Amino acid sequence: METINNEKFGKFLTELRKERNITQKELAEKIGVSDKAVSKWERGLSFPDITLLGPLSSVLEISLTELYQGERIEKDAKLEIEKVDTILNNSLQIVAEDTLKQQNRQHKRNLLFLVSILVAIFEFYYLYMHQFIPTDLVNDLRTIVLLSFIFLSYFTFFVKAKLPVYYDQYKLNFYARGGIKMHLTGLVLNNNNWQYIISAICIGCAFLLIVSPILVYLYSAYQLFSFSVLKSLLYTLTFGSILLPVYGAAYRYK
Repeated sequence: METINNEKFGKFLTELRKERNITQKELAEKIGVSDKAVSKWERGLSFPDITLLGPLSSVLEISLTELYQGERIEKDAKLEIEKVDTILNNSLQIVAEDTLKQQNRQHKRNLLFLVSILVAIFEFYYLYMHQFIPTDLVNDLRTIVLLSFIFLSYFTFFVKAKLPVYYDQYKLNFYARGGIKMHLTGLVLNNNNWQYIISAICIGCAFLLIVSPILVYLYSAYQLFSFSVLKSLLYTLTFGSILLPVYGAAYRYK
């Protein structure tokens, strides 16, 4: 049975786009993706998410079947059973591949969560046993650890893998669900960058959990910097380890 031919689809997409005098950027804006994504489709490097085929067919004024097949179908022509089977099989293939990718991402996040929590527990236990945690820093450190743990837990186990469709249709820069709220000024959230944003948050929180006790240890054991510098470093690390990766991921895969 035939499988998806990305190269054939890409050539057909290019042909349809040029017939309507639409640039890659214009097409991307109409369906809520980046022009880089359209470029990859046209070069046969990837295939659109199955949820984007509907918007693509509307913009390019062609039937879903023709777009999916990567070729025009004569008017009133009937599809053979084999071709219908191929379309259905390819649809299932796309869904299965997407599911497998999501499972792999989730497995990596679970592993990151487990490792970072275990390492952080060991580090803080060591600091506590050797009385390396300054009394004046307990509340600040507790806040940092608690926020890191909450965000890491939420974006590892509870966040939805995909954003609602309207995120791809409108340029939205905020996310609010399950008590978690984010407002990324100057950026756009969509299903192109959402998975990368989730990963960036998980990595940033894990990094914060592991590195913050190291800074406390360097201050208490070696007096490498003053207490005020330690607090500045911790709060800079708190915002930097999360915001910078998130903005980087959101901008790169917008």
